This record gives sequence, structure tokens and C-alpha cells, in this order.
Amino acid sequence: MNIPCYFFIFALFIIPDYLYASKTLEQAIALKKAGKPYASLALLENIKSVNPLRLKLEKAENLLLVGQYEKARLLFLEVLDNPKLPTVVRKNTEHFLALLNKEESKVLTKKHQISGGLKLTYGTDSNATRGPDRDIVDDTISPIPLRNNNERDDNYYIFTAKFNSLYHFSNSLNIGGKPVYMSLKNNVKLRKINYNEVNDVDFHFITLKSKLIFKQPKNWGLSFGFSHNLINRNTENYASFNGFQINFQKHFDLFNVSLIGSKTRRHYFDRPEDSDVSGFHKQKTGWRQSLKIIISSSFFKEMTSELSFTGITQKAQWNNFAYDAYFTSLRNTWKVKKDMYLYANFYHYKYDYKEVEIGFNTNGSSREIYDTPRHDQIFNFKIGTRYFINSNVFAEFQANIAKSKANHQLHEYKQQSFEFSIGVKF
Repeated sequence: MNIPCYFFIFALFIIPDYLYASKTLEQAIALKKAGKPYASLALLENIKSVNPLRLKLEKAENLLLVGQYEKARLLFLEVLDNPKLPTVVRKNTEHFLALLNKEESKVLTKKHQISGGLKLTYGTDSNATRGPDRDIVDDTISPIPLRNNNERDDNYYIFTAKFNSLYHFSNSLNIGGKPVYMSLKNNVKLRKINYNEVNDVDFHFITLKSKLIFKQPKNWGLSFGFSHNLINRNTENYASFNGFQINFQKHFDLFNVSLIGSKTRRHYFDRPEDSDVSGFHKQKTGWRQSLKIIISSSFFKEMTSELSFTGITQKAQWNNFAYDAYFTSLRNTWKVKKDMYLYANFYHYKYDYKEVEIGFNTNGSSREIYDTPRHDQIFNFKIGTRYFINSNVFAEFQANIAKSKANHQLHEYKQQSFEFSIGVKF
């Protein structure tokens, strides 16, 4: 093969590829300057035939912007290891490396942080009672029809308040030659749900959580937590949940994996219908144990995805129920622009009850509803958008569709709800 043939191959393949790579690099730099580091990183991953040094620096700067400090540090150090690095480039790289160290330690220099938020929601619900869309008359055991709440639409409002406290301990541990930071996180959440007409489903929630966290930044994390939940329903009954949780999280290049184990016990209190009896009856339930696996990623095109699997075993409850449950969820959030997010979530719940269900007749007496244990599957889809009016105030709209399929007609239902929220974060 003569020289003109080599030149022809060079002109046909090498030059266009180099021009394409240069143009793509310019687009990636423009996206970075426009505040879109994730999109910039996606373009940089496809570039091969440009200056490797320039490519590493651009990747490192974008990784610094998205908070992936360990990856950025490795690339900056690779650049600095080059003995022929121009003085100007070396100084700029050292400047970015110093900025990285400052950003990584910024959270830890502020020992005590307080945050929180308030949110007010108004919505409409096609099936507030989560009841069947028809009367269920079951005379297989008794000629008396079942007493149940059929499908009823209603409007509702929700008030939510959150308060968070995070304290960073001054001293750190040393594991594997790297620092491990310790912090204590406390959360208080109050939630009130009120329906206009269907008062039976009004609820008040109070949640208290405390968690001790051990964290090696961008590598792994381990936490031990305790939670207490108090639920009040229309002053007629309430329940408290006490539990503890262990959470291990591991960071990988493209995703994070969390393994969460928890154990919870419920105490149930109800007010007797007999007017001659005062106070509440207290009944203790069996332990509820769960194991949850979460796989999350936030690397691809400014999208955060989270896939989770949960297995639950509930020992006998106050009404002699025990069940196994399996939950699957897929949650996706897109940053459409600087102050607007779009999310779409899918949930699947499966319950396998161990005991025959106890229900109430229209005359108030109790009996077995069905002679076989109950099995439910619930499919739930949510889509919504959140818009930040400024750095502290946001507005949110959400649409929700749910469908329950069960082997007992009493627990089959469809539900649609739409809600609008406005909130403030501090």
C-alpha cells in the first residue's frame, strides 16, 4: 500500500472522527457552563479521540460539580502525576483539588445543622374509604349481609411539618487508612389528614426518629436507628409503633446499594363501645420484621432512579392477623430545569394473610367473613412535578392511581386522587 492510500484512510476516518470529538467536547463544555454537569458527563463518556489530559480535566470538573468527590480527586491526581504538565495547567488543577477538599469538608465543619419544612396539601379522592364499587352480600356463612364501607369520593387536606437536627462529632475514626465520620440525626414529623365528609379515615401521625451514622464519604455508610410512631384515628383508637433499624450503604461507580433491616412492634388501643367502660383497651401485637434492598443511581442525564425490594413478616396482630408481605418500588426523578423536577413512581404490594378474616355484620355481631385466608395485590402509580418558586418555597402537583386485586371481593377497589401542595423549606 502506497502513501496516498494511507492519506486517504486518514482523511476518510481519522479526521472526521477527530472533528466530531472536538465538537462534542465543545458541547460538553457548554453544558457544564450552563449548569448541566450530568448532561456534560454523558457526552464526555462518548469521546475518545481528543487530548486525554483535557478529557480527564473536564470529567473531573463535572464530577466535582455533582458531588462525586472521590472520582474527581482520582482524575485530578492522575493529571498532576504527569511530569510534562504545563505550569498553568498544574496550578489550575491544584486550585480545583483545593476546592474539592473544601467542598467535601464543608458539611463537616458545621457541627450542628437544623432544617425543616411545612407543607399544606389539598386533594380530591375518588375512593376515600378504599371500598368496593358495589354492595357485597355474602350469605355463604350467614344470611346477614356484611357491614362495609362502599366506594365514596371526598375532598381532603393534609398538613405536614418536619423538623430535622444533624450533629457532627468532632473526632473521626480511622478505618483502612481513611477517616470515618460520626453524626447523630434526629427527626420529628407531624402529619394531619382530614376528609370533608368521610370522617372515619381521618388520621393524625407523629413520628420520632433518631439515628447514629458512621460514614466514609463516597465509600460506605452504616447507621443504627430507633423510631417511635403514634397514630390517632378520630379519637376512637390509636396505635404506637416502636422499632429499631440497621442500614448499611455501599457506594459503587455508577450506583449505590443500601441494605436495611428493621424490627417493629405495635401497641393498639381502642375505646370500647360500651358507654359504661371508660379509657382504652390496650393490646400488644407480634413483631414485624422487614428486610429492604435499595439500588439507586444519579449518574445518567440528571435523572435519579431508585429500585427497592422489601420483604416483611408480621406476627399475629390485635385481631389475630399475621401475614407475609412483599413490596417492590421503582422511583424516578428528572431535573427538568434548575428549579423544576418531574417524578414518576410505581409501587407493587403483595400481602399473604395467615388467618381467616373477622368482620362485622349489619347488626353489629362479628363472624368470619370468608373461610379462606385473604391475599391482596395492590398496584400503585404516581406522577407529579415540583416547582421551586425560590430557594425555600415550592409548589407541587401529584396524580395517583391505585388498584387492589384480592381473592375476597370486599377488598377489591380502584382509587384515583389528585392533589396540589404548597410548602416551605428552611
